[in-house]
Amino acid sequence: MQRLVVVPMLVLLLALTACGSATDDPGGSSAAAPAASTAPVTNLEVTVWADPSTSAAPTVTTVTTAPAGITAASFAPTPSGQACTMIYGGPGKATITGTLAGTAVDGTFTRSDGCEIARWDAMVDAGVIPKGVGGV
Repeated sequence: MQRLVVVPMLVLLLALTACGSATDDPGGSSAAAPAASTAPVTNLEVTVWADPSTSAAPTVTTVTTAPAGITAASFAPTPSGQACTMIYGGPGKATITGTLAGTAVDGTFTRSDGCEIARWDAMVDAGVIPKGVGGV
């Protein structure tokens, strides 16, 4: 008796799945539509001056792949009142603007004290600021 109930249910299920789905192309085309990219966009413009007090042209690069370990918070300035070592790392200055994984970012990096040197070095290590540019 159970076989008699299961077989009609199976036939009904197969018939319904053969009818199509909501993703079928109503135009009758057999070509598959290209999948839309859902990856967040990264497009950073990096401008680095070896010494902004001179008339030397800056180095400008573009980063289009999200660097590992860098988030939008990495672009925030050092908090006011933060204790930083008074070490001067050179006159280098970098500005980085654009989008990081879909989030707008805008940051300025210098080597004016220990906190700023740490921020700069994190960007160099991640490949955002080119090595050897800006006094490093």
